[in-house]
Amino acid sequence: MLTELLSRPHQREIIEAALNGHDVYVQAATSFGKSLCFQLPAVIDQGKWGHDFRKDFKRLSWFRETFQDVPIMCLTATANPQVRHDVLSTLKLDQTPERLKCFLMSPQRQNLHIEIRYTKDEDDTRLSDFLKWIRAVYDRRRAESRKQELFLEGERVENVPGIIYTMSRDECESLSAALRDEGIGARPFHARLSKDAKETTLNRWINNEPGYDIIVATTAFGMGIDKNNVRFVVHWRIPKSFEGYYQEAGRAGRDGNASYCFLYYSREDLERVMRMVRNDCKEGSNSKARLRSLQALAMYCENTDACRHAGICKYFGETSIPECDFACDWHKDAHGLETRFLKGLASQDWVSTQAMQGTYDDYDHEDC
Repeated sequence: MLTELLSRPHQREIIEAALNGHDVYVQAATSFGKSLCFQLPAVIDQGKWGHDFRKDFKRLSWFRETFQDVPIMCLTATANPQVRHDVLSTLKLDQTPERLKCFLMSPQRQNLHIEIRYTKDEDDTRLSDFLKWIRAVYDRRRAESRKQELFLEGERVENVPGIIYTMSRDECESLSAALRDEGIGARPFHARLSKDAKETTLNRWINNEPGYDIIVATTAFGMGIDKNNVRFVVHWRIPKSFEGYYQEAGRAGRDGNASYCFLYYSREDLERVMRMVRNDCKEGSNSKARLRSLQALAMYCENTDACRHAGICKYFGETSIPECDFACDWHKDAHGLETRFLKGLASQDWVSTQAMQGTYDDYDHEDC
């Protein structure tokens, strides 16, 4: 029975290391099965706060100081080498091989097709582009051969579960309404909704009910939600960190089947998010690390000369880069990617001019 449960590489070794009294650090992509490994403490949602440790997290060193012989296990999907060092140091773990066992799995998810799609304020094509994409997916599922397969499986043509991440509650509402107006089953999910409304939306989405195919949510959505057939994750705007982007994109395709992840990137949004991060940092958080993470994500988005999966692996300290097998926009069509980059973005001069005029000062951002 235990052998059947521990089906992923290294799960048994991780548990045995803990049982043998070692401290354990595990870094593995979403869907690895970290929840089957005993967790105390679990390093959860590193992408959201990895550069800004909560005060309570910093106090966890008391556990090692008080219970020196009790093994500690840390698990995360998103930590670059610097954050990994910070986690282990904050917990005051003895990092010698005799005491600490580290298991670092590749962050690459080969079943995810990753794209960056370029846009700008002056000619914002996000909605029309997404509608074109999702309708093409529906059309392929309506093809006679595929339609028959879906019928035998008891699955609707429109049952293509997905998540669209936005930066504000208001945009959750307006975007989900715009999609419903176009006949797409989209629902908002954010902290301003009542508990009953959120539970109803979540349960109907998890159960693949009509009208609840897509969740339009703020970044607060996703932690602890177990739905393995999410077929796409869309970032409507650039997230505040590389770790956050990877964590959220990783909620697609947990069943191992092909899934899509694309991020709509504009330089105007980058300027807005930069200002948000700087304002957040005024409250005493680790400003340099947070800005470095956002800048790394921006460089990743603007890079048209390399594999997207390789870019993710390099950011998280991977030295051996696996083959992509045409699962990103660069491998699929490098020339077309360069063309879309040149045509799709506002110029740096234009963005700088608008920033100086205060155009981006009042961006409405709400996390929850």
